[in-house]
Amino acid sequence: MEQPDAETDDETLTPLEWLIGLVGLALIGGVLVLVVIWLFSFTWWWACVVGFGFMVLVDFACILVIFEYLRKAKLVRDVATSRIRSAAQGYVEIIAPARPCLSASVFGPLNEQETAWYNHLESGPLVLEQDGVSCFVRTDKAADPDYVDIDTVSEAPVTVPFVGEDCYAIGLFRTVNSATDIYENDIRKEIEDNSEYDADRPISEQIPKEIKPNSTLGTLLAHREQWWSFCRANEGIGPKDIPSGTAQLHTLGPYSGTNLPMILSREPQRTLVKSLRNITLMGIVMAAVLISFTWFLGTLVWE
Repeated sequence: MEQPDAETDDETLTPLEWLIGLVGLALIGGVLVLVVIWLFSFTWWWACVVGFGFMVLVDFACILVIFEYLRKAKLVRDVATSRIRSAAQGYVEIIAPARPCLSASVFGPLNEQETAWYNHLESGPLVLEQDGVSCFVRTDKAADPDYVDIDTVSEAPVTVPFVGEDCYAIGLFRTVNSATDIYENDIRKEIEDNSEYDADRPISEQIPKEIKPNSTLGTLLAHREQWWSFCRANEGIGPKDIPSGTAQLHTLGPYSGTNLPMILSREPQRTLVKSLRNITLMGIVMAAVLISFTWFLGTLVWE
């Protein structure tokens, strides 16, 4: 079997985007029903029924979003802060100075000025450094529907130097050998989902020849190259009981298979919690208004 010529287009929607799409479809459907009612001279009672059903759907979506933001705020507030050197294997919170994994500068797309943090999805992996210990941070999963990136709500270029600035990070903390390919499973899954996967052939032989740089697979492959560069830079500096040429390295990444998000932000914990709670409060106010209007339509339907 030949190597694929190009990867299949892939666009994964978040749960919030699914809700927005569902509400949009309901709105379009409601408008079409109203047009039919007007064309065939049905009574406006049917219009009230359609409006009531549509508003119930909107109310439900709004309540789901509110609970999701409440969950995120509680998670950010309750996860205990760990230090890289002593962090347990598992889901942890780390606050430490960060730098881009590679020394190459990151440029903002608007004015090409050197930026510290335009959008970490474009800047590649990060490295947290604390007490002389480093931790490689995966950033490629921020766009996955199971994860959240709070910091990318603003896309304005940041001109403040990023090196040494504290990064607030929550994710799956693991200590692995420098020979471990931490991106292998995700690359395999991406190829399985978007190509003719052959379990009898090595993954390296099934990578498409043409890969879009900003695609999921392109991002994974680019970030994996930075991981190997990080490994090569740290090999041979591990404990004496580790075989020569390898080192035990700390990593922070997504917690696959769970509902626990990976969070990366320059904002302190208190600011993040406050921001999430403010969004929740605005959602509650909006939900109250929407539910009141739904109740009004309900009274018209049941009169």
